[in-house]
Amino acid sequence: MARCPFTSRSISNWDWIAANNPYHYVSAKAGNGSWTDPNHWVSTIDPSYMIESGGQLINDIPALTGEQKTGTSGDFGQICFQSGGVSDCLDTRTGVEVVENRPIGTSGDNAGSASIADITGGATASRDALMPGAQPEAQAAATPLPAATLANGLPGATNFVPNNVEPVRTTGTPPRYFDVTLSATGLTTLSGANITIDRLTIGTAGAALQIDSGASLSSLINVNQLAGMVTVNGTLSSVGDYSLFGGGLMGSGRINAPFLTSVLGQIAPGTPTTIGTLTVGGNLVLSSGSNLFINFGPNGTSDVLAVVANGTSAGSATLGGAVSFSPVAGTQVTAGNRYTFLTAAGGVTGTFSSANALSAILTPRLTYGPNSVSVEIQAGLYRDVVAATAVQGAYAQLLDQSRGTAGLASVYGPLDLQNAATIRATLESWAPRTETLRGSLATVAVDNMSRFTRDRLLQLDDGDMGGTLSMIGRPVQLAQLNMTAVGADTMAVRSDSDAVTVQQGRLPDDTSAFLAGGYLDGDSRPMASALPGGGRDQFDGFYLAGGIEKALDEGSVIGFALSYTDVDGTTPIAGQKASGSLYQGTLYGKAMLGGGLELATQVSAGAFDSRTTRVADLVGTPYTLTGEDSALVFTGEVSLAKNFDLGSVEFGPRAALRASHIGFSDIKENGGGPALQLDRSSFNSLQARLGLALSGKRGSSFQPHLSADYVHEFEDAPASFGATFVGGPGPNAIFGLAGTDKDWFEVGGGVTFKTGNVDLSIGADTTIGRKDVSNQSYRGSVTFHF
Repeated sequence: MARCPFTSRSISNWDWIAANNPYHYVSAKAGNGSWTDPNHWVSTIDPSYMIESGGQLINDIPALTGEQKTGTSGDFGQICFQSGGVSDCLDTRTGVEVVENRPIGTSGDNAGSASIADITGGATASRDALMPGAQPEAQAAATPLPAATLANGLPGATNFVPNNVEPVRTTGTPPRYFDVTLSATGLTTLSGANITIDRLTIGTAGAALQIDSGASLSSLINVNQLAGMVTVNGTLSSVGDYSLFGGGLMGSGRINAPFLTSVLGQIAPGTPTTIGTLTVGGNLVLSSGSNLFINFGPNGTSDVLAVVANGTSAGSATLGGAVSFSPVAGTQVTAGNRYTFLTAAGGVTGTFSSANALSAILTPRLTYGPNSVSVEIQAGLYRDVVAATAVQGAYAQLLDQSRGTAGLASVYGPLDLQNAATIRATLESWAPRTETLRGSLATVAVDNMSRFTRDRLLQLDDGDMGGTLSMIGRPVQLAQLNMTAVGADTMAVRSDSDAVTVQQGRLPDDTSAFLAGGYLDGDSRPMASALPGGGRDQFDGFYLAGGIEKALDEGSVIGFALSYTDVDGTTPIAGQKASGSLYQGTLYGKAMLGGGLELATQVSAGAFDSRTTRVADLVGTPYTLTGEDSALVFTGEVSLAKNFDLGSVEFGPRAALRASHIGFSDIKENGGGPALQLDRSSFNSLQARLGLALSGKRGSSFQPHLSADYVHEFEDAPASFGATFVGGPGPNAIFGLAGTDKDWFEVGGGVTFKTGNVDLSIGADTTIGRKDVSNQSYRGSVTFHF
């Protein structure tokens, strides 16, 4: 209808016009509902309806029904009566009447008359004088508006379903045409019905329309989507264009329109979490502000936006804007995968302005064909993603050189899809800290038994043979209970190796034997290059030893001992631990050379069996990686001491050379995933020892003993080790180990009280200024003479 305002003069029967207007503007109510639910809809005001308010035209309706010709409110315009030579006009707004004298013949030609003199003199021209015999038609008085219904055309009506109705003259069926706007927050679902309307508009971000499979919605004019979400799993058809100014469009159905034009729209075939094919029957235009979202599924499947011919539309696709790719849950996209995600029967023109990377590693490469667009996934380099740390750099080298290795597909699959922060954190957490701990356990086990033998030699004398059997510590209880002690500071190794019980008369007079056991614990320097740094590797364990000694002649003693050491440790980072067992045999002895000189030596050989366990988390999937090794161990020590008689005590210098070798072998971790093939170098040590010793004379009831040694390490411990992935190619990546100290001091002391058949001894040893392996031992002994 024409855009003219409702007034008491111009359109006094506006309500009749509204009731007979077949065109209805409607909107869905707020909240979710079905299209076919009559209570889901409400009628809105026709945008053509205007009234005057405050001197302005506004889109509204009067508050009362039409006043027809008796109405007086809102008057404007003129009412004129013209006949012959007289023109009489009344301005309804101002009330001013203008009469012009226009002769029209005789007085009998006039339906009524009034003289100018009467008018100018203030007389009122009556209806009877102007129109003799005319009577007013009876009119209904204006009343308040009735309740809104679709039949009376008032806004606010409900209880209807928007679906066009064509008129049927023979049955009196009136026409109804619907202009539908979804402007309230909520989802409108069309299911199991075929609906036709005049126009569809989606107007706000919270509004959503879902057309289920098997249902259809047809618009006879066009579709305008300004915001919100439209999901088409059935069919959406428009005689005019579908203009996607904003909001989102998704689904696996079909859209028929001459042009589907996306200005700032987001299009996603299928759903955000599943794949599907969205078909456009017509032409597709993706402007520079649009975005196409494509999901990758299993087995090379993906979303597809398919443009096909429809009527006069050839099915062409004009491309622009961005395209974004992502895998659906449970799908691992790998380098080399290829997908065709857009087809157009009428041809493809233009290109996408950008394509997002799937991750920090995987990027898409688009290929444009005459009628399709495909994407191939390419892998970047991990070295371009990781931070400048030793561990991340080493793993980045392995990942870059091992791509394509079949056994590592389970590593690349999830890791390739991560962002840079996740990749960096994951690789850093894989630091093989257990290799540093393994070396520390081997060192402390070997050093502890060397110290035990050294202490045994210091206390051994040919005059102490006498068929004695020494019980040092509690070997039987240790073997039975496998007890351990609690940690200490700076790889502080403690033991009770010299708690001695002696039983005589059990062996030949020139032979003695002993059984020993003790505890050790401590901590050591962790893997230097791993982050986060700080903390110390912790360990504890026990040992058992037994040996037999024989006096060769006066002043010469030789002995042989077998020992077993068991030690376990953990790193500062949870989930990484190591354990080791040292099996060792030692031949030792000493001889008096005369002039107060004493020569002592010990030689040991054995094996250090170790096992490491570390948990490597791969984006939520833990891999428990274990490695086992058996390293040959050799040690030897020669010392020369000079004793000066100071009366009740002997005092003098001593010097020694000590060498040791721990032959670590290559280790292949088990557990799959990021397991490593470790290439370990042997550990070699050569020490010079120079010090002073003070001890009480044999036979004295009070025998103190003190020692202080300066130790210099000539060899450099391995600072790193090489590794590749199990089954992966070389070269080795380099991982750091803890360093070794070069100079430190060792100090020990104690006292022995002889009281008849019982000797009581206490003692302690410690290192000073050593950080890599700081050892302390605490001893107590009781010797019984029979």
